[in-house]
Amino acid sequence: MEFNNIEEFFKELLNVIDEMIKENPDNPELYINKGHCLVNFNRLNEAEECYSKAIFLESSAVNYITRGVFYQNQNLFELSRNDYQTAIKIDNKNADAYLFLGVAYHKLDCYDEALKSFKKAKKYGNSYAADICIAKTLASLRQYENALSILNKTILLYPDCSDGYFQRGILRMKIPAILNKKSSAISFEKEFELCTKFFNKDQTKLAVKDFKKAISLDKTNSEAYHQLINAYEKLGQKNNAIKTLIKIDKDNPIENLIDFTKITTSFCIKLENDLYKANKTERAIDICSAFIKNNRDNAKIYILRGNLHYIMGNFKEASDDFYTARDLGLDSCDLFLKIGAVDYQNEKYLDALQNLNIATEKDSMQECDKIYYYRGLVKMALQQYRDALDDIFVAISIN
Repeated sequence: MEFNNIEEFFKELLNVIDEMIKENPDNPELYINKGHCLVNFNRLNEAEECYSKAIFLESSAVNYITRGVFYQNQNLFELSRNDYQTAIKIDNKNADAYLFLGVAYHKLDCYDEALKSFKKAKKYGNSYAADICIAKTLASLRQYENALSILNKTILLYPDCSDGYFQRGILRMKIPAILNKKSSAISFEKEFELCTKFFNKDQTKLAVKDFKKAISLDKTNSEAYHQLINAYEKLGQKNNAIKTLIKIDKDNPIENLIDFTKITTSFCIKLENDLYKANKTERAIDICSAFIKNNRDNAKIYILRGNLHYIMGNFKEASDDFYTARDLGLDSCDLFLKIGAVDYQNEKYLDALQNLNIATEKDSMQECDKIYYYRGLVKMALQQYRDALDDIFVAISIN
């Protein structure tokens, strides 16, 4: 059986699991799997019921951890903490239970308890993840040197693990240039202000190396791409960020690599222009589309994608983008020129003439030759030859 998308796959999987539950209603694993499917459809209340049913059928540490992770993903950290604690009562040597319990404590700002849990996780076998979490917790306590020391040791032990380099890069980005070992005496608000004003340039340069190493080990590490952009921007090196993004494998969906809710419009526009110059127009369109998914009211990006579609000869798509930009409130001379031009390409001559007339009204100083050139072409298509010649002559005189 072939599926057109992941939603169809999970829908069919859910049907199969329901049939299996009818035949074997006391199998807890089936309810766990059904819960996972329901989460993919955002049917969270039903998913919770399935995880709870699995626990009712089998009160195992694994089942409590599974529901705890579900609660944690919904930011219900007190509920997740309770489930992890129950899992530990059932199996007091379960490394995963201690690790997730530490994460819950960390989210609840209970850092001392988090450290105790992570150390237990390390004791019972989850050394790599525990060390990463210990370092993150120490950073939250502003014990930067201790956190950095742990991450350095972790990377030496696990040199091929992307997350170690990524977390070290994050840590280095947090270290302000003017803070020292006594930084714990400063309030969090004050430290944030100092980090913003006096970022540590040397540490940020080292962070760039860590993020690039993390990406080389895991090209799907989306947060590493974002943090690399952030680091380059702090260093005033936007061009380096763009060069890095241009090298991304075109088969890897750009929205999986970059969090476009954190990218500024001006940076996105510069990125598009550089991609176009690098003969990567289709890639530029992909990035525009990903940006629009998270910024649907940004008229400038619709215009930018429309320009790219126009260059590629995708006139219908270009028209959709230009009209959307107009509907979002833009009414510039340039926009109506673009709409008129693309209407001409789509052989909608009356619409093209109407939009080009609006552009002409906005170009009261007769400074844009393209308006009159396109309007001349449209009038020729409408067999208004005398008027067409007048417009063509105006275009020539401006040029």
